[in-house]
Amino acid sequence: MEFGSEPQPQSAQRMYDSRAAKYDDSWHPSYAIRFTSHLSISPGDTVLDLCCGTGLNVFAVADRVGPDGRVIGIDISEGMLAVARQKQVADPDLSKRCLLLKGDVMHLDDVFAAAGLGDRKGAFDRITCCSGLVLLDDPSAALRHWKTFLKPQGRMAIDVPHQHNLRSGVILERVAKRLGVALPFNRSWVESSESFVKLAAEAGLELEQTGGQEVLERVMGEGITSYGLDEANEQFDKVTRGSLTAGLDVEEFRERARPLFREEWERAAVDGRVEVADALYLYIVRKKEKSEVW
Repeated sequence: MEFGSEPQPQSAQRMYDSRAAKYDDSWHPSYAIRFTSHLSISPGDTVLDLCCGTGLNVFAVADRVGPDGRVIGIDISEGMLAVARQKQVADPDLSKRCLLLKGDVMHLDDVFAAAGLGDRKGAFDRITCCSGLVLLDDPSAALRHWKTFLKPQGRMAIDVPHQHNLRSGVILERVAKRLGVALPFNRSWVESSESFVKLAAEAGLELEQTGGQEVLERVMGEGITSYGLDEANEQFDKVTRGSLTAGLDVEEFRERARPLFREEWERAAVDGRVEVADALYLYIVRKKEKSEVW
């Protein structure tokens, strides 16, 4: 298939199926511990983990909901879910609290119906999405959809990358838009820490009053780094290989995109350097309280 021509769910399956076997050999397990440590989870809670991947958050939270709680994880990648199911086998007692489902997180009603779970609207105390929102074509629609599955006093925990995180990917997205090519991620809307706050407000969500917004730094252990103008080609090669383009015909795109990438790289530089921030924003949001009318 030609690069940029596949629908978002299909691109997510392709990318993460190719990463599944080694996904837990990265920074993601330690980050899952940090992410879930910010969640207020009580025994007996029902939790929905979206884009659950290899189950890192699912099993961390399952330990906290207790025997009367339940955690449902949903992901589109069969490869990632296969790794998660291996963890279920390894810990059957903990896994009794967990249910792993394959499906599109933009169509949760269909996922629950296919699993015989019926209508789950308003059923969850907590909804989490770690490293997943910026993969979706319409993050605003995602938030509006997910909100309907929260209990009235429920909370949703979501992260998005710092606007300078993995900078080469952000720059490649600008190039792709110039070429009219769709990429399997969507980060251009993240311009600052307030970008998600605005998006959430439009979806009828508001920040938790205490601890509703955090900056998680040194996610991959790198802190703030920077690259010179002469490193544009190296960064381009790095970002256009690997899981992003696995199994696709990408050479024509690379040929057209390389000179534009250098242009955008130079445009992003300050004093001849492009800064990269190893950081993510974490948000805890809830449904907006309805104002009383007098």
